[in-house]
Order: sequence, then C-alpha cells, then structure tokens
Amino acid sequence: MKVTIEYDLDDYEKDDKMKLEMAIQAENMFWALREFGYNSRKTIEWELDNKELTDYEVLDLVFKKFGEILENHHIDLSKW
Repeated sequence: MKVTIEYDLDDYEKDDKMKLEMAIQAENMFWALREFGYNSRKTIEWELDNKELTDYEVLDLVFKKFGEILENHHIDLSKW
C-alpha cells in the first residue's frame, strides 16, 4: 500500500509549508515524547533524591528535562 500526501508550498495562506515541516519532524517528536513518558520519571526521581525542593523547583526541573529531551531530538517548538 502506498500513500501520497500533497502540500501546496506556493499558497502561504494554507500553511502547508509549516504542515510539511511538522510531518517531517513527526518521528523525532514521537521518540522525544516516548523518552519523556518512559524514561524521565526515574531520572527526575534520582535528581530529587535527598533534596528538599519547593513545588515550583520540581516543576522547573520537569520542564528543564523536557526541554533537554526536545533538544536532544532536534525539535525546536519555537519554529511553529
């Protein structure tokens, strides 16, 4: 089975260029989300061991970890 997807890169109002870039990055996004979902919890727990942090510091740590994972998978959310 084959699938053909077409994007009109000349029509800027359709945002097809952005949609094409997002489709190309879909695999990287999947792996980043999978890594965050399966591996981050344990790593963050290790970083929190024997530390007394406020809720906001823990939240910052989670967002920092998520940002690192996105960067490792070459995903720049500011592009879209």
